[in-house]
Amino acid sequence: MLAIGILVTYLGLAARRRAAVLGGVGFGFFIDELGKFITSDNNYFFRPAAALIYVIFIGLFLVTRSMRRRALVVSPVEPVSNAIELIGEAARRGLAPRDKQQALELLSGRG
Repeated sequence: MLAIGILVTYLGLAARRRAAVLGGVGFGFFIDELGKFITSDNNYFFRPAAALIYVIFIGLFLVTRSMRRRALVVSPVEPVSNAIELIGEAARRGLAPRDKQQALELLSGRG
């Protein structure tokens, strides 16, 4: 919940990184305690929990894989949007030479 709050409240790469770390930690705690959540007697070593954890991770893998396939199709507006995001990030922390080069490549149609 805190990770979502960070994402909808703050802009920029630093906020996204913080939200990713916080969300990952929260998801890790959830996976760690899954056996206790799905039983009525709080059995930490509930056997079906391991299978459920595998199913969750396989599902995440498949969702990520399908999202990557869809991400290969880039609309004409997307490079401009990405360049604007880099420029917005530069306003917050300065423009690194690598970011400047990447923004120019995105705007020229090579990125």
